[in-house]
Amino acid sequence: MLDKIRYRGPDGEGVYTRDGIGLGHVRLAIQDLSDLAAQPMVSHDGRYVLTYNGEIYNVRDLQRDLRESGVKLKSTGDTEALLEYIALFGVERTLAKIEGMFAFGLWDNHEKTLTLARDRHGIKPLYYKVGSNDDIYFASEMKSLVSSCPEPDMCTLDATILGFGGTWGEPTIFRDIKHVLAGEILVFGKNGKRKQSIFSSIYDFVDAGIDKDLRNLSRREATQRVLNDLKNSIDLHLISDAPVGVLISGGVDSSLIAAMASKIYPNLKLFHANVVDDSELQAARQLAKTLDLDFEFISISDQDVIDRLPVVTYHYEMPLLYIDGSCVPFYMVSELVAKAGVKVVLTGEGSDEYFLGYPYMVTRPYIRACQRVARLFQRLVHRLPAVGNLLWPDREADPANQLSNLMSRYVLQEIRSETNQRLSFIRNFNERDSRIMCIDGVAENLRTLLHRNDRLAMAWGVESRFPFLGHALASTAVNLPRRFKVHKTLHSPCWHHLLLCDKWIIRKIAEHYLPRELAYRRKYGFRCRFYNRMIVDKKLFYKGFLSQYYGLSKKAYDYLFETTPKKFLARLLCSEIWGQLFPLGLKVGQVSENLRRYVTFEQK
Repeated sequence: MLDKIRYRGPDGEGVYTRDGIGLGHVRLAIQDLSDLAAQPMVSHDGRYVLTYNGEIYNVRDLQRDLRESGVKLKSTGDTEALLEYIALFGVERTLAKIEGMFAFGLWDNHEKTLTLARDRHGIKPLYYKVGSNDDIYFASEMKSLVSSCPEPDMCTLDATILGFGGTWGEPTIFRDIKHVLAGEILVFGKNGKRKQSIFSSIYDFVDAGIDKDLRNLSRREATQRVLNDLKNSIDLHLISDAPVGVLISGGVDSSLIAAMASKIYPNLKLFHANVVDDSELQAARQLAKTLDLDFEFISISDQDVIDRLPVVTYHYEMPLLYIDGSCVPFYMVSELVAKAGVKVVLTGEGSDEYFLGYPYMVTRPYIRACQRVARLFQRLVHRLPAVGNLLWPDREADPANQLSNLMSRYVLQEIRSETNQRLSFIRNFNERDSRIMCIDGVAENLRTLLHRNDRLAMAWGVESRFPFLGHALASTAVNLPRRFKVHKTLHSPCWHHLLLCDKWIIRKIAEHYLPRELAYRRKYGFRCRFYNRMIVDKKLFYKGFLSQYYGLSKKAYDYLFETTPKKFLARLLCSEIWGQLFPLGLKVGQVSENLRRYVTFEQK
């Protein structure tokens, strides 16, 4: 099991075994680089054993509390602090105290129980399965839990091909393997007995009292509050005994993180993925020059993407569908970071979700107004006997739409129902809708970005950190009124959203740290649109995974390639790569050879 994820922890390994339990760990040394912080770690009283992945950012608070309680710590790292805090105060009180990202397994030698827990945002991954004899297996990646040719979960795979970014609930893309959910505690006792609880969720940030306080703030006061929260979060996220850098895209979020972090950590290194012919390299260079920091970038071509799709899919463990082609650039820039000797990188993920940075979030009130008019006309058309639905079909009633909900197990509906219930105290429709978009963005889109960042950075022994997900900052952001996030303007470079400026409060803060053209640079995104230029020979699919999965003949593939848009063919390609690697059990090199033989690009 450890061999399959050794790249996540190249600095050491350990195994703990006793009757009924075996715990393993591969170590990425970041806090306390000495052997005193090695894992699995046994508490000083011998009761608890911990194997843990992540970082506790407020570790100094935990260490202070422990010393005041008479506990003598041997190391300066967060592993011992987490373990001894649990030993002294219990799991639930500890999880309420700590700020950080984590996934851990805790064995209690007295009670003979295994506790699995995961941070509130689900930054660090954790999976488990129950064996035939009620044995419990758990790991940071699914490949440690599957056989050489694992059976896929059909509903999840189909939902993924339809466009879902994976799964939100317990099921995964592999049959019988489950997620430990974000903010969840699972306790396994004898005979497979399981106790499940949620210690924290994104919904817990919704607070009518904070909402009321923020509504009464002026723009200057609100900006200062967000600035203070962001400063504190960046300060916490810089804790490390290993070198720290920042991944910069050229956009305002990562640029602001780099600028603010450089005030605290002067030796930061900046890294950039330069997608050839589709890049923000010029903006990234401008930032590095402004901050006078070391800057490295790696260029990614179409052929680089094809060459690395199989190995990136192997690490990602799912078809690379939802986040388009950004995974390969992220994988390659993480390699660059590792070769530079940097183990920790700060990133700007979370800002778009919490502060409404995506175009659809900014324009949705206007789009919804148009949709209301359209629905009115649709109801009028549907009054025509027999022909109404033929002229204007009701998509919600379409069986294909219902099947899509069924395959995704209605988790999105559950998320939105919970969100509406928590926000029921907000009467203004547009105000409530802006909070819904924020929470939906964190629960849906951000989840896939965190998965990408963890898997593809840890493939090179690099840890990604996310200052925009700091607890106080996230609490403020969820409750922040829309007027502080989206601002009407006639003179900003961001006016491309119908004269609206997205992430206004973040850009306002950035004015004090960045040149104005960077602070108000329009969102470009981590683009890699090689799919548009790709030519796929249908022979790649003959006798492949999808032909077996769907029972397709050569004639069926002929029809598929004659009638299917390129974007959907790209989805099938990514699914085929995943299927060849996992259910069919081919090696990465074999799949790479197949791609080189059957995939080419249009001439530019």
